[in-house]
Amino acid sequence: MFLSNSKQDEIIIVEIKSPQVELTIPNREQLHGYMTYLEQKYTAAKIRGILIGNAPNGMATKNVDMSWLSWREAFARSKAAYAEIIASMISGYADSSRDLRVREIQSYGGQEIWKVIRQVSESDTHLKQLLADFNATKS
Repeated sequence: MFLSNSKQDEIIIVEIKSPQVELTIPNREQLHGYMTYLEQKYTAAKIRGILIGNAPNGMATKNVDMSWLSWREAFARSKAAYAEIIASMISGYADSSRDLRVREIQSYGGQEIWKVIRQVSESDTHLKQLLADFNATKS
């Protein structure tokens, strides 16, 4: 998967491998091949590669623009990004404490997502107040 900004001056290549198979040097070389191809096509762009899969068992990357990400870490980052999106939606509601959508988010998102939203609220005073109001009306 290739991701870029609108200027195409930064491109991220994400190579996803099966969670059942340990990462190998050929997996690393495949990602490196994609990076080389895009470096030739977009010479001014900053190219980075991310390889997602099971632990590479000591295999190191020699390329500073290439990194590994375990499935566990990929899921944790996805959950955190999802929670930030939900938190920004909650912050956009005029009176979240009485908004049925906030209660639905809590119900469907579960305690794990709500925990991350509370963590996000520690650095967002508006969201922190909305959560306090929500908890007060819930009691």
